[in-house]
Amino acid sequence: MTTILKSIEEKISISTEMPVIINHCPTAEEITLLAKESLSFLPSCSESLANRVNNLNMSSDKITMGQGEYVVFQSGENKELSRKLFEQVYEILIQYSPTAIINSGSDKAIEMCKNRYELIQSKVQEIDPSLEVVFVPRTLYELFFIRKCIREDIKHKKICCFVIPSAHKDLLAETTKYNLEYITHLKEIRETKKCWHLCCFDDDGDNKHTGVKDVAYRLNQVIVQTLSPSKNGFTYQEISEFAEKEISFLKDLYQQREKIRSDINDLDSFTQGPTISFTQELNYGAIKAMGIRNDADAQIIREAIRLECSDTAKYFLFLYRGGNFQKDFISHYDKKIPYSRSYGTSLFAGCVYDVGATAFHYMRNQPNGYAIPVPFDQLNTSVFYIPPLHTVAQLFGKGDFFHARTKVWQGFNPHQELRGVMASGKKNQRECLKSDLSKDDLTTLFQKYKSTAIQLKTA
Repeated sequence: MTTILKSIEEKISISTEMPVIINHCPTAEEITLLAKESLSFLPSCSESLANRVNNLNMSSDKITMGQGEYVVFQSGENKELSRKLFEQVYEILIQYSPTAIINSGSDKAIEMCKNRYELIQSKVQEIDPSLEVVFVPRTLYELFFIRKCIREDIKHKKICCFVIPSAHKDLLAETTKYNLEYITHLKEIRETKKCWHLCCFDDDGDNKHTGVKDVAYRLNQVIVQTLSPSKNGFTYQEISEFAEKEISFLKDLYQQREKIRSDINDLDSFTQGPTISFTQELNYGAIKAMGIRNDADAQIIREAIRLECSDTAKYFLFLYRGGNFQKDFISHYDKKIPYSRSYGTSLFAGCVYDVGATAFHYMRNQPNGYAIPVPFDQLNTSVFYIPPLHTVAQLFGKGDFFHARTKVWQGFNPHQELRGVMASGKKNQRECLKSDLSKDDLTTLFQKYKSTAIQLKTA
């Protein structure tokens, strides 16, 4: 781990061996003091660019905790895990995610985060002693989903109509308002074609939405069948080998993009979705490119997976961003108006309906790709708004608030002029962006977090 990361851990009272249990949320005064103290060790931006993933400690043992999700299987059983049994497990996985644990308000929250694998395993085995849970880094988990979405389109030689957000509203509309034949067609796609685009969230996500749970269950089954996990899961080396297969799939897809696109009917009538994003280089409207053009693009994915499996990932949540690192600030050019910067809580969140808000799209095209580590006990008190959503819910996100973003300083009304956020018709949508910090303290604290950024790509 780099000197900078060690310094930040000392300042925030987090140790990679034994995190300190926080019994209360920091007050505005405590946060301000923390920001001022950070001035003593802030590095320059050029020094921050030296924080690399390969400096992080990696365990040679099985990886049981990190930034990712858990899949579940029945040890010694050949039968498929039932949907009913998975839903019971899913509730435990949601309840004991780091964000949910912190939001529970327990005075043992940090200790629970530290021991979450053992906690989840014990709770799951209370349901059925034959059940085992296995950690999968978030990026690899997302790659499985992306492959299934693309395979769906290739199989049917047609881009699924549910990559268009309005189709979800049409399906729920009164049949008297729409052509009955069209509504029937939408229902048939859902029921007979094993569609993977089961929901669409405009800003707000829902971990308990039926579509989220359906996809989580199906992904669980695909990952278990593909990786054949054993008790305690996989080493980082094994995870890397799994990831290479998914990366190779996307590389081959991009190389064969002309043929694949020619085989798909009515391509021009659709403007988004993973199949479109990973097979072209156009960037206009909703269309944004994410194809794996070369090994440099692939390396960003490898770096993210290594980060999510690192020892640091046991105690921090990573926020991803692609851009010009030197120019990423939280105020507009005149410094009078806040600029709310967007960050992904994963590499591919938003990849179905909002690639323009997906971190990887910017990482492959901008000079820098980096991840800012936020310690678990600061998830609600940092300079970032971080939505407590499951990976699947964020894959289906769209808009300005399904992902993380920076807050505004005290005294500024986020409902008025604010750069970086589109207009929203939802009442109180921007309340989550308020902070109790002055402009100077918020800026200083942001620089402190930025100084610990781990670079996944540098120009």
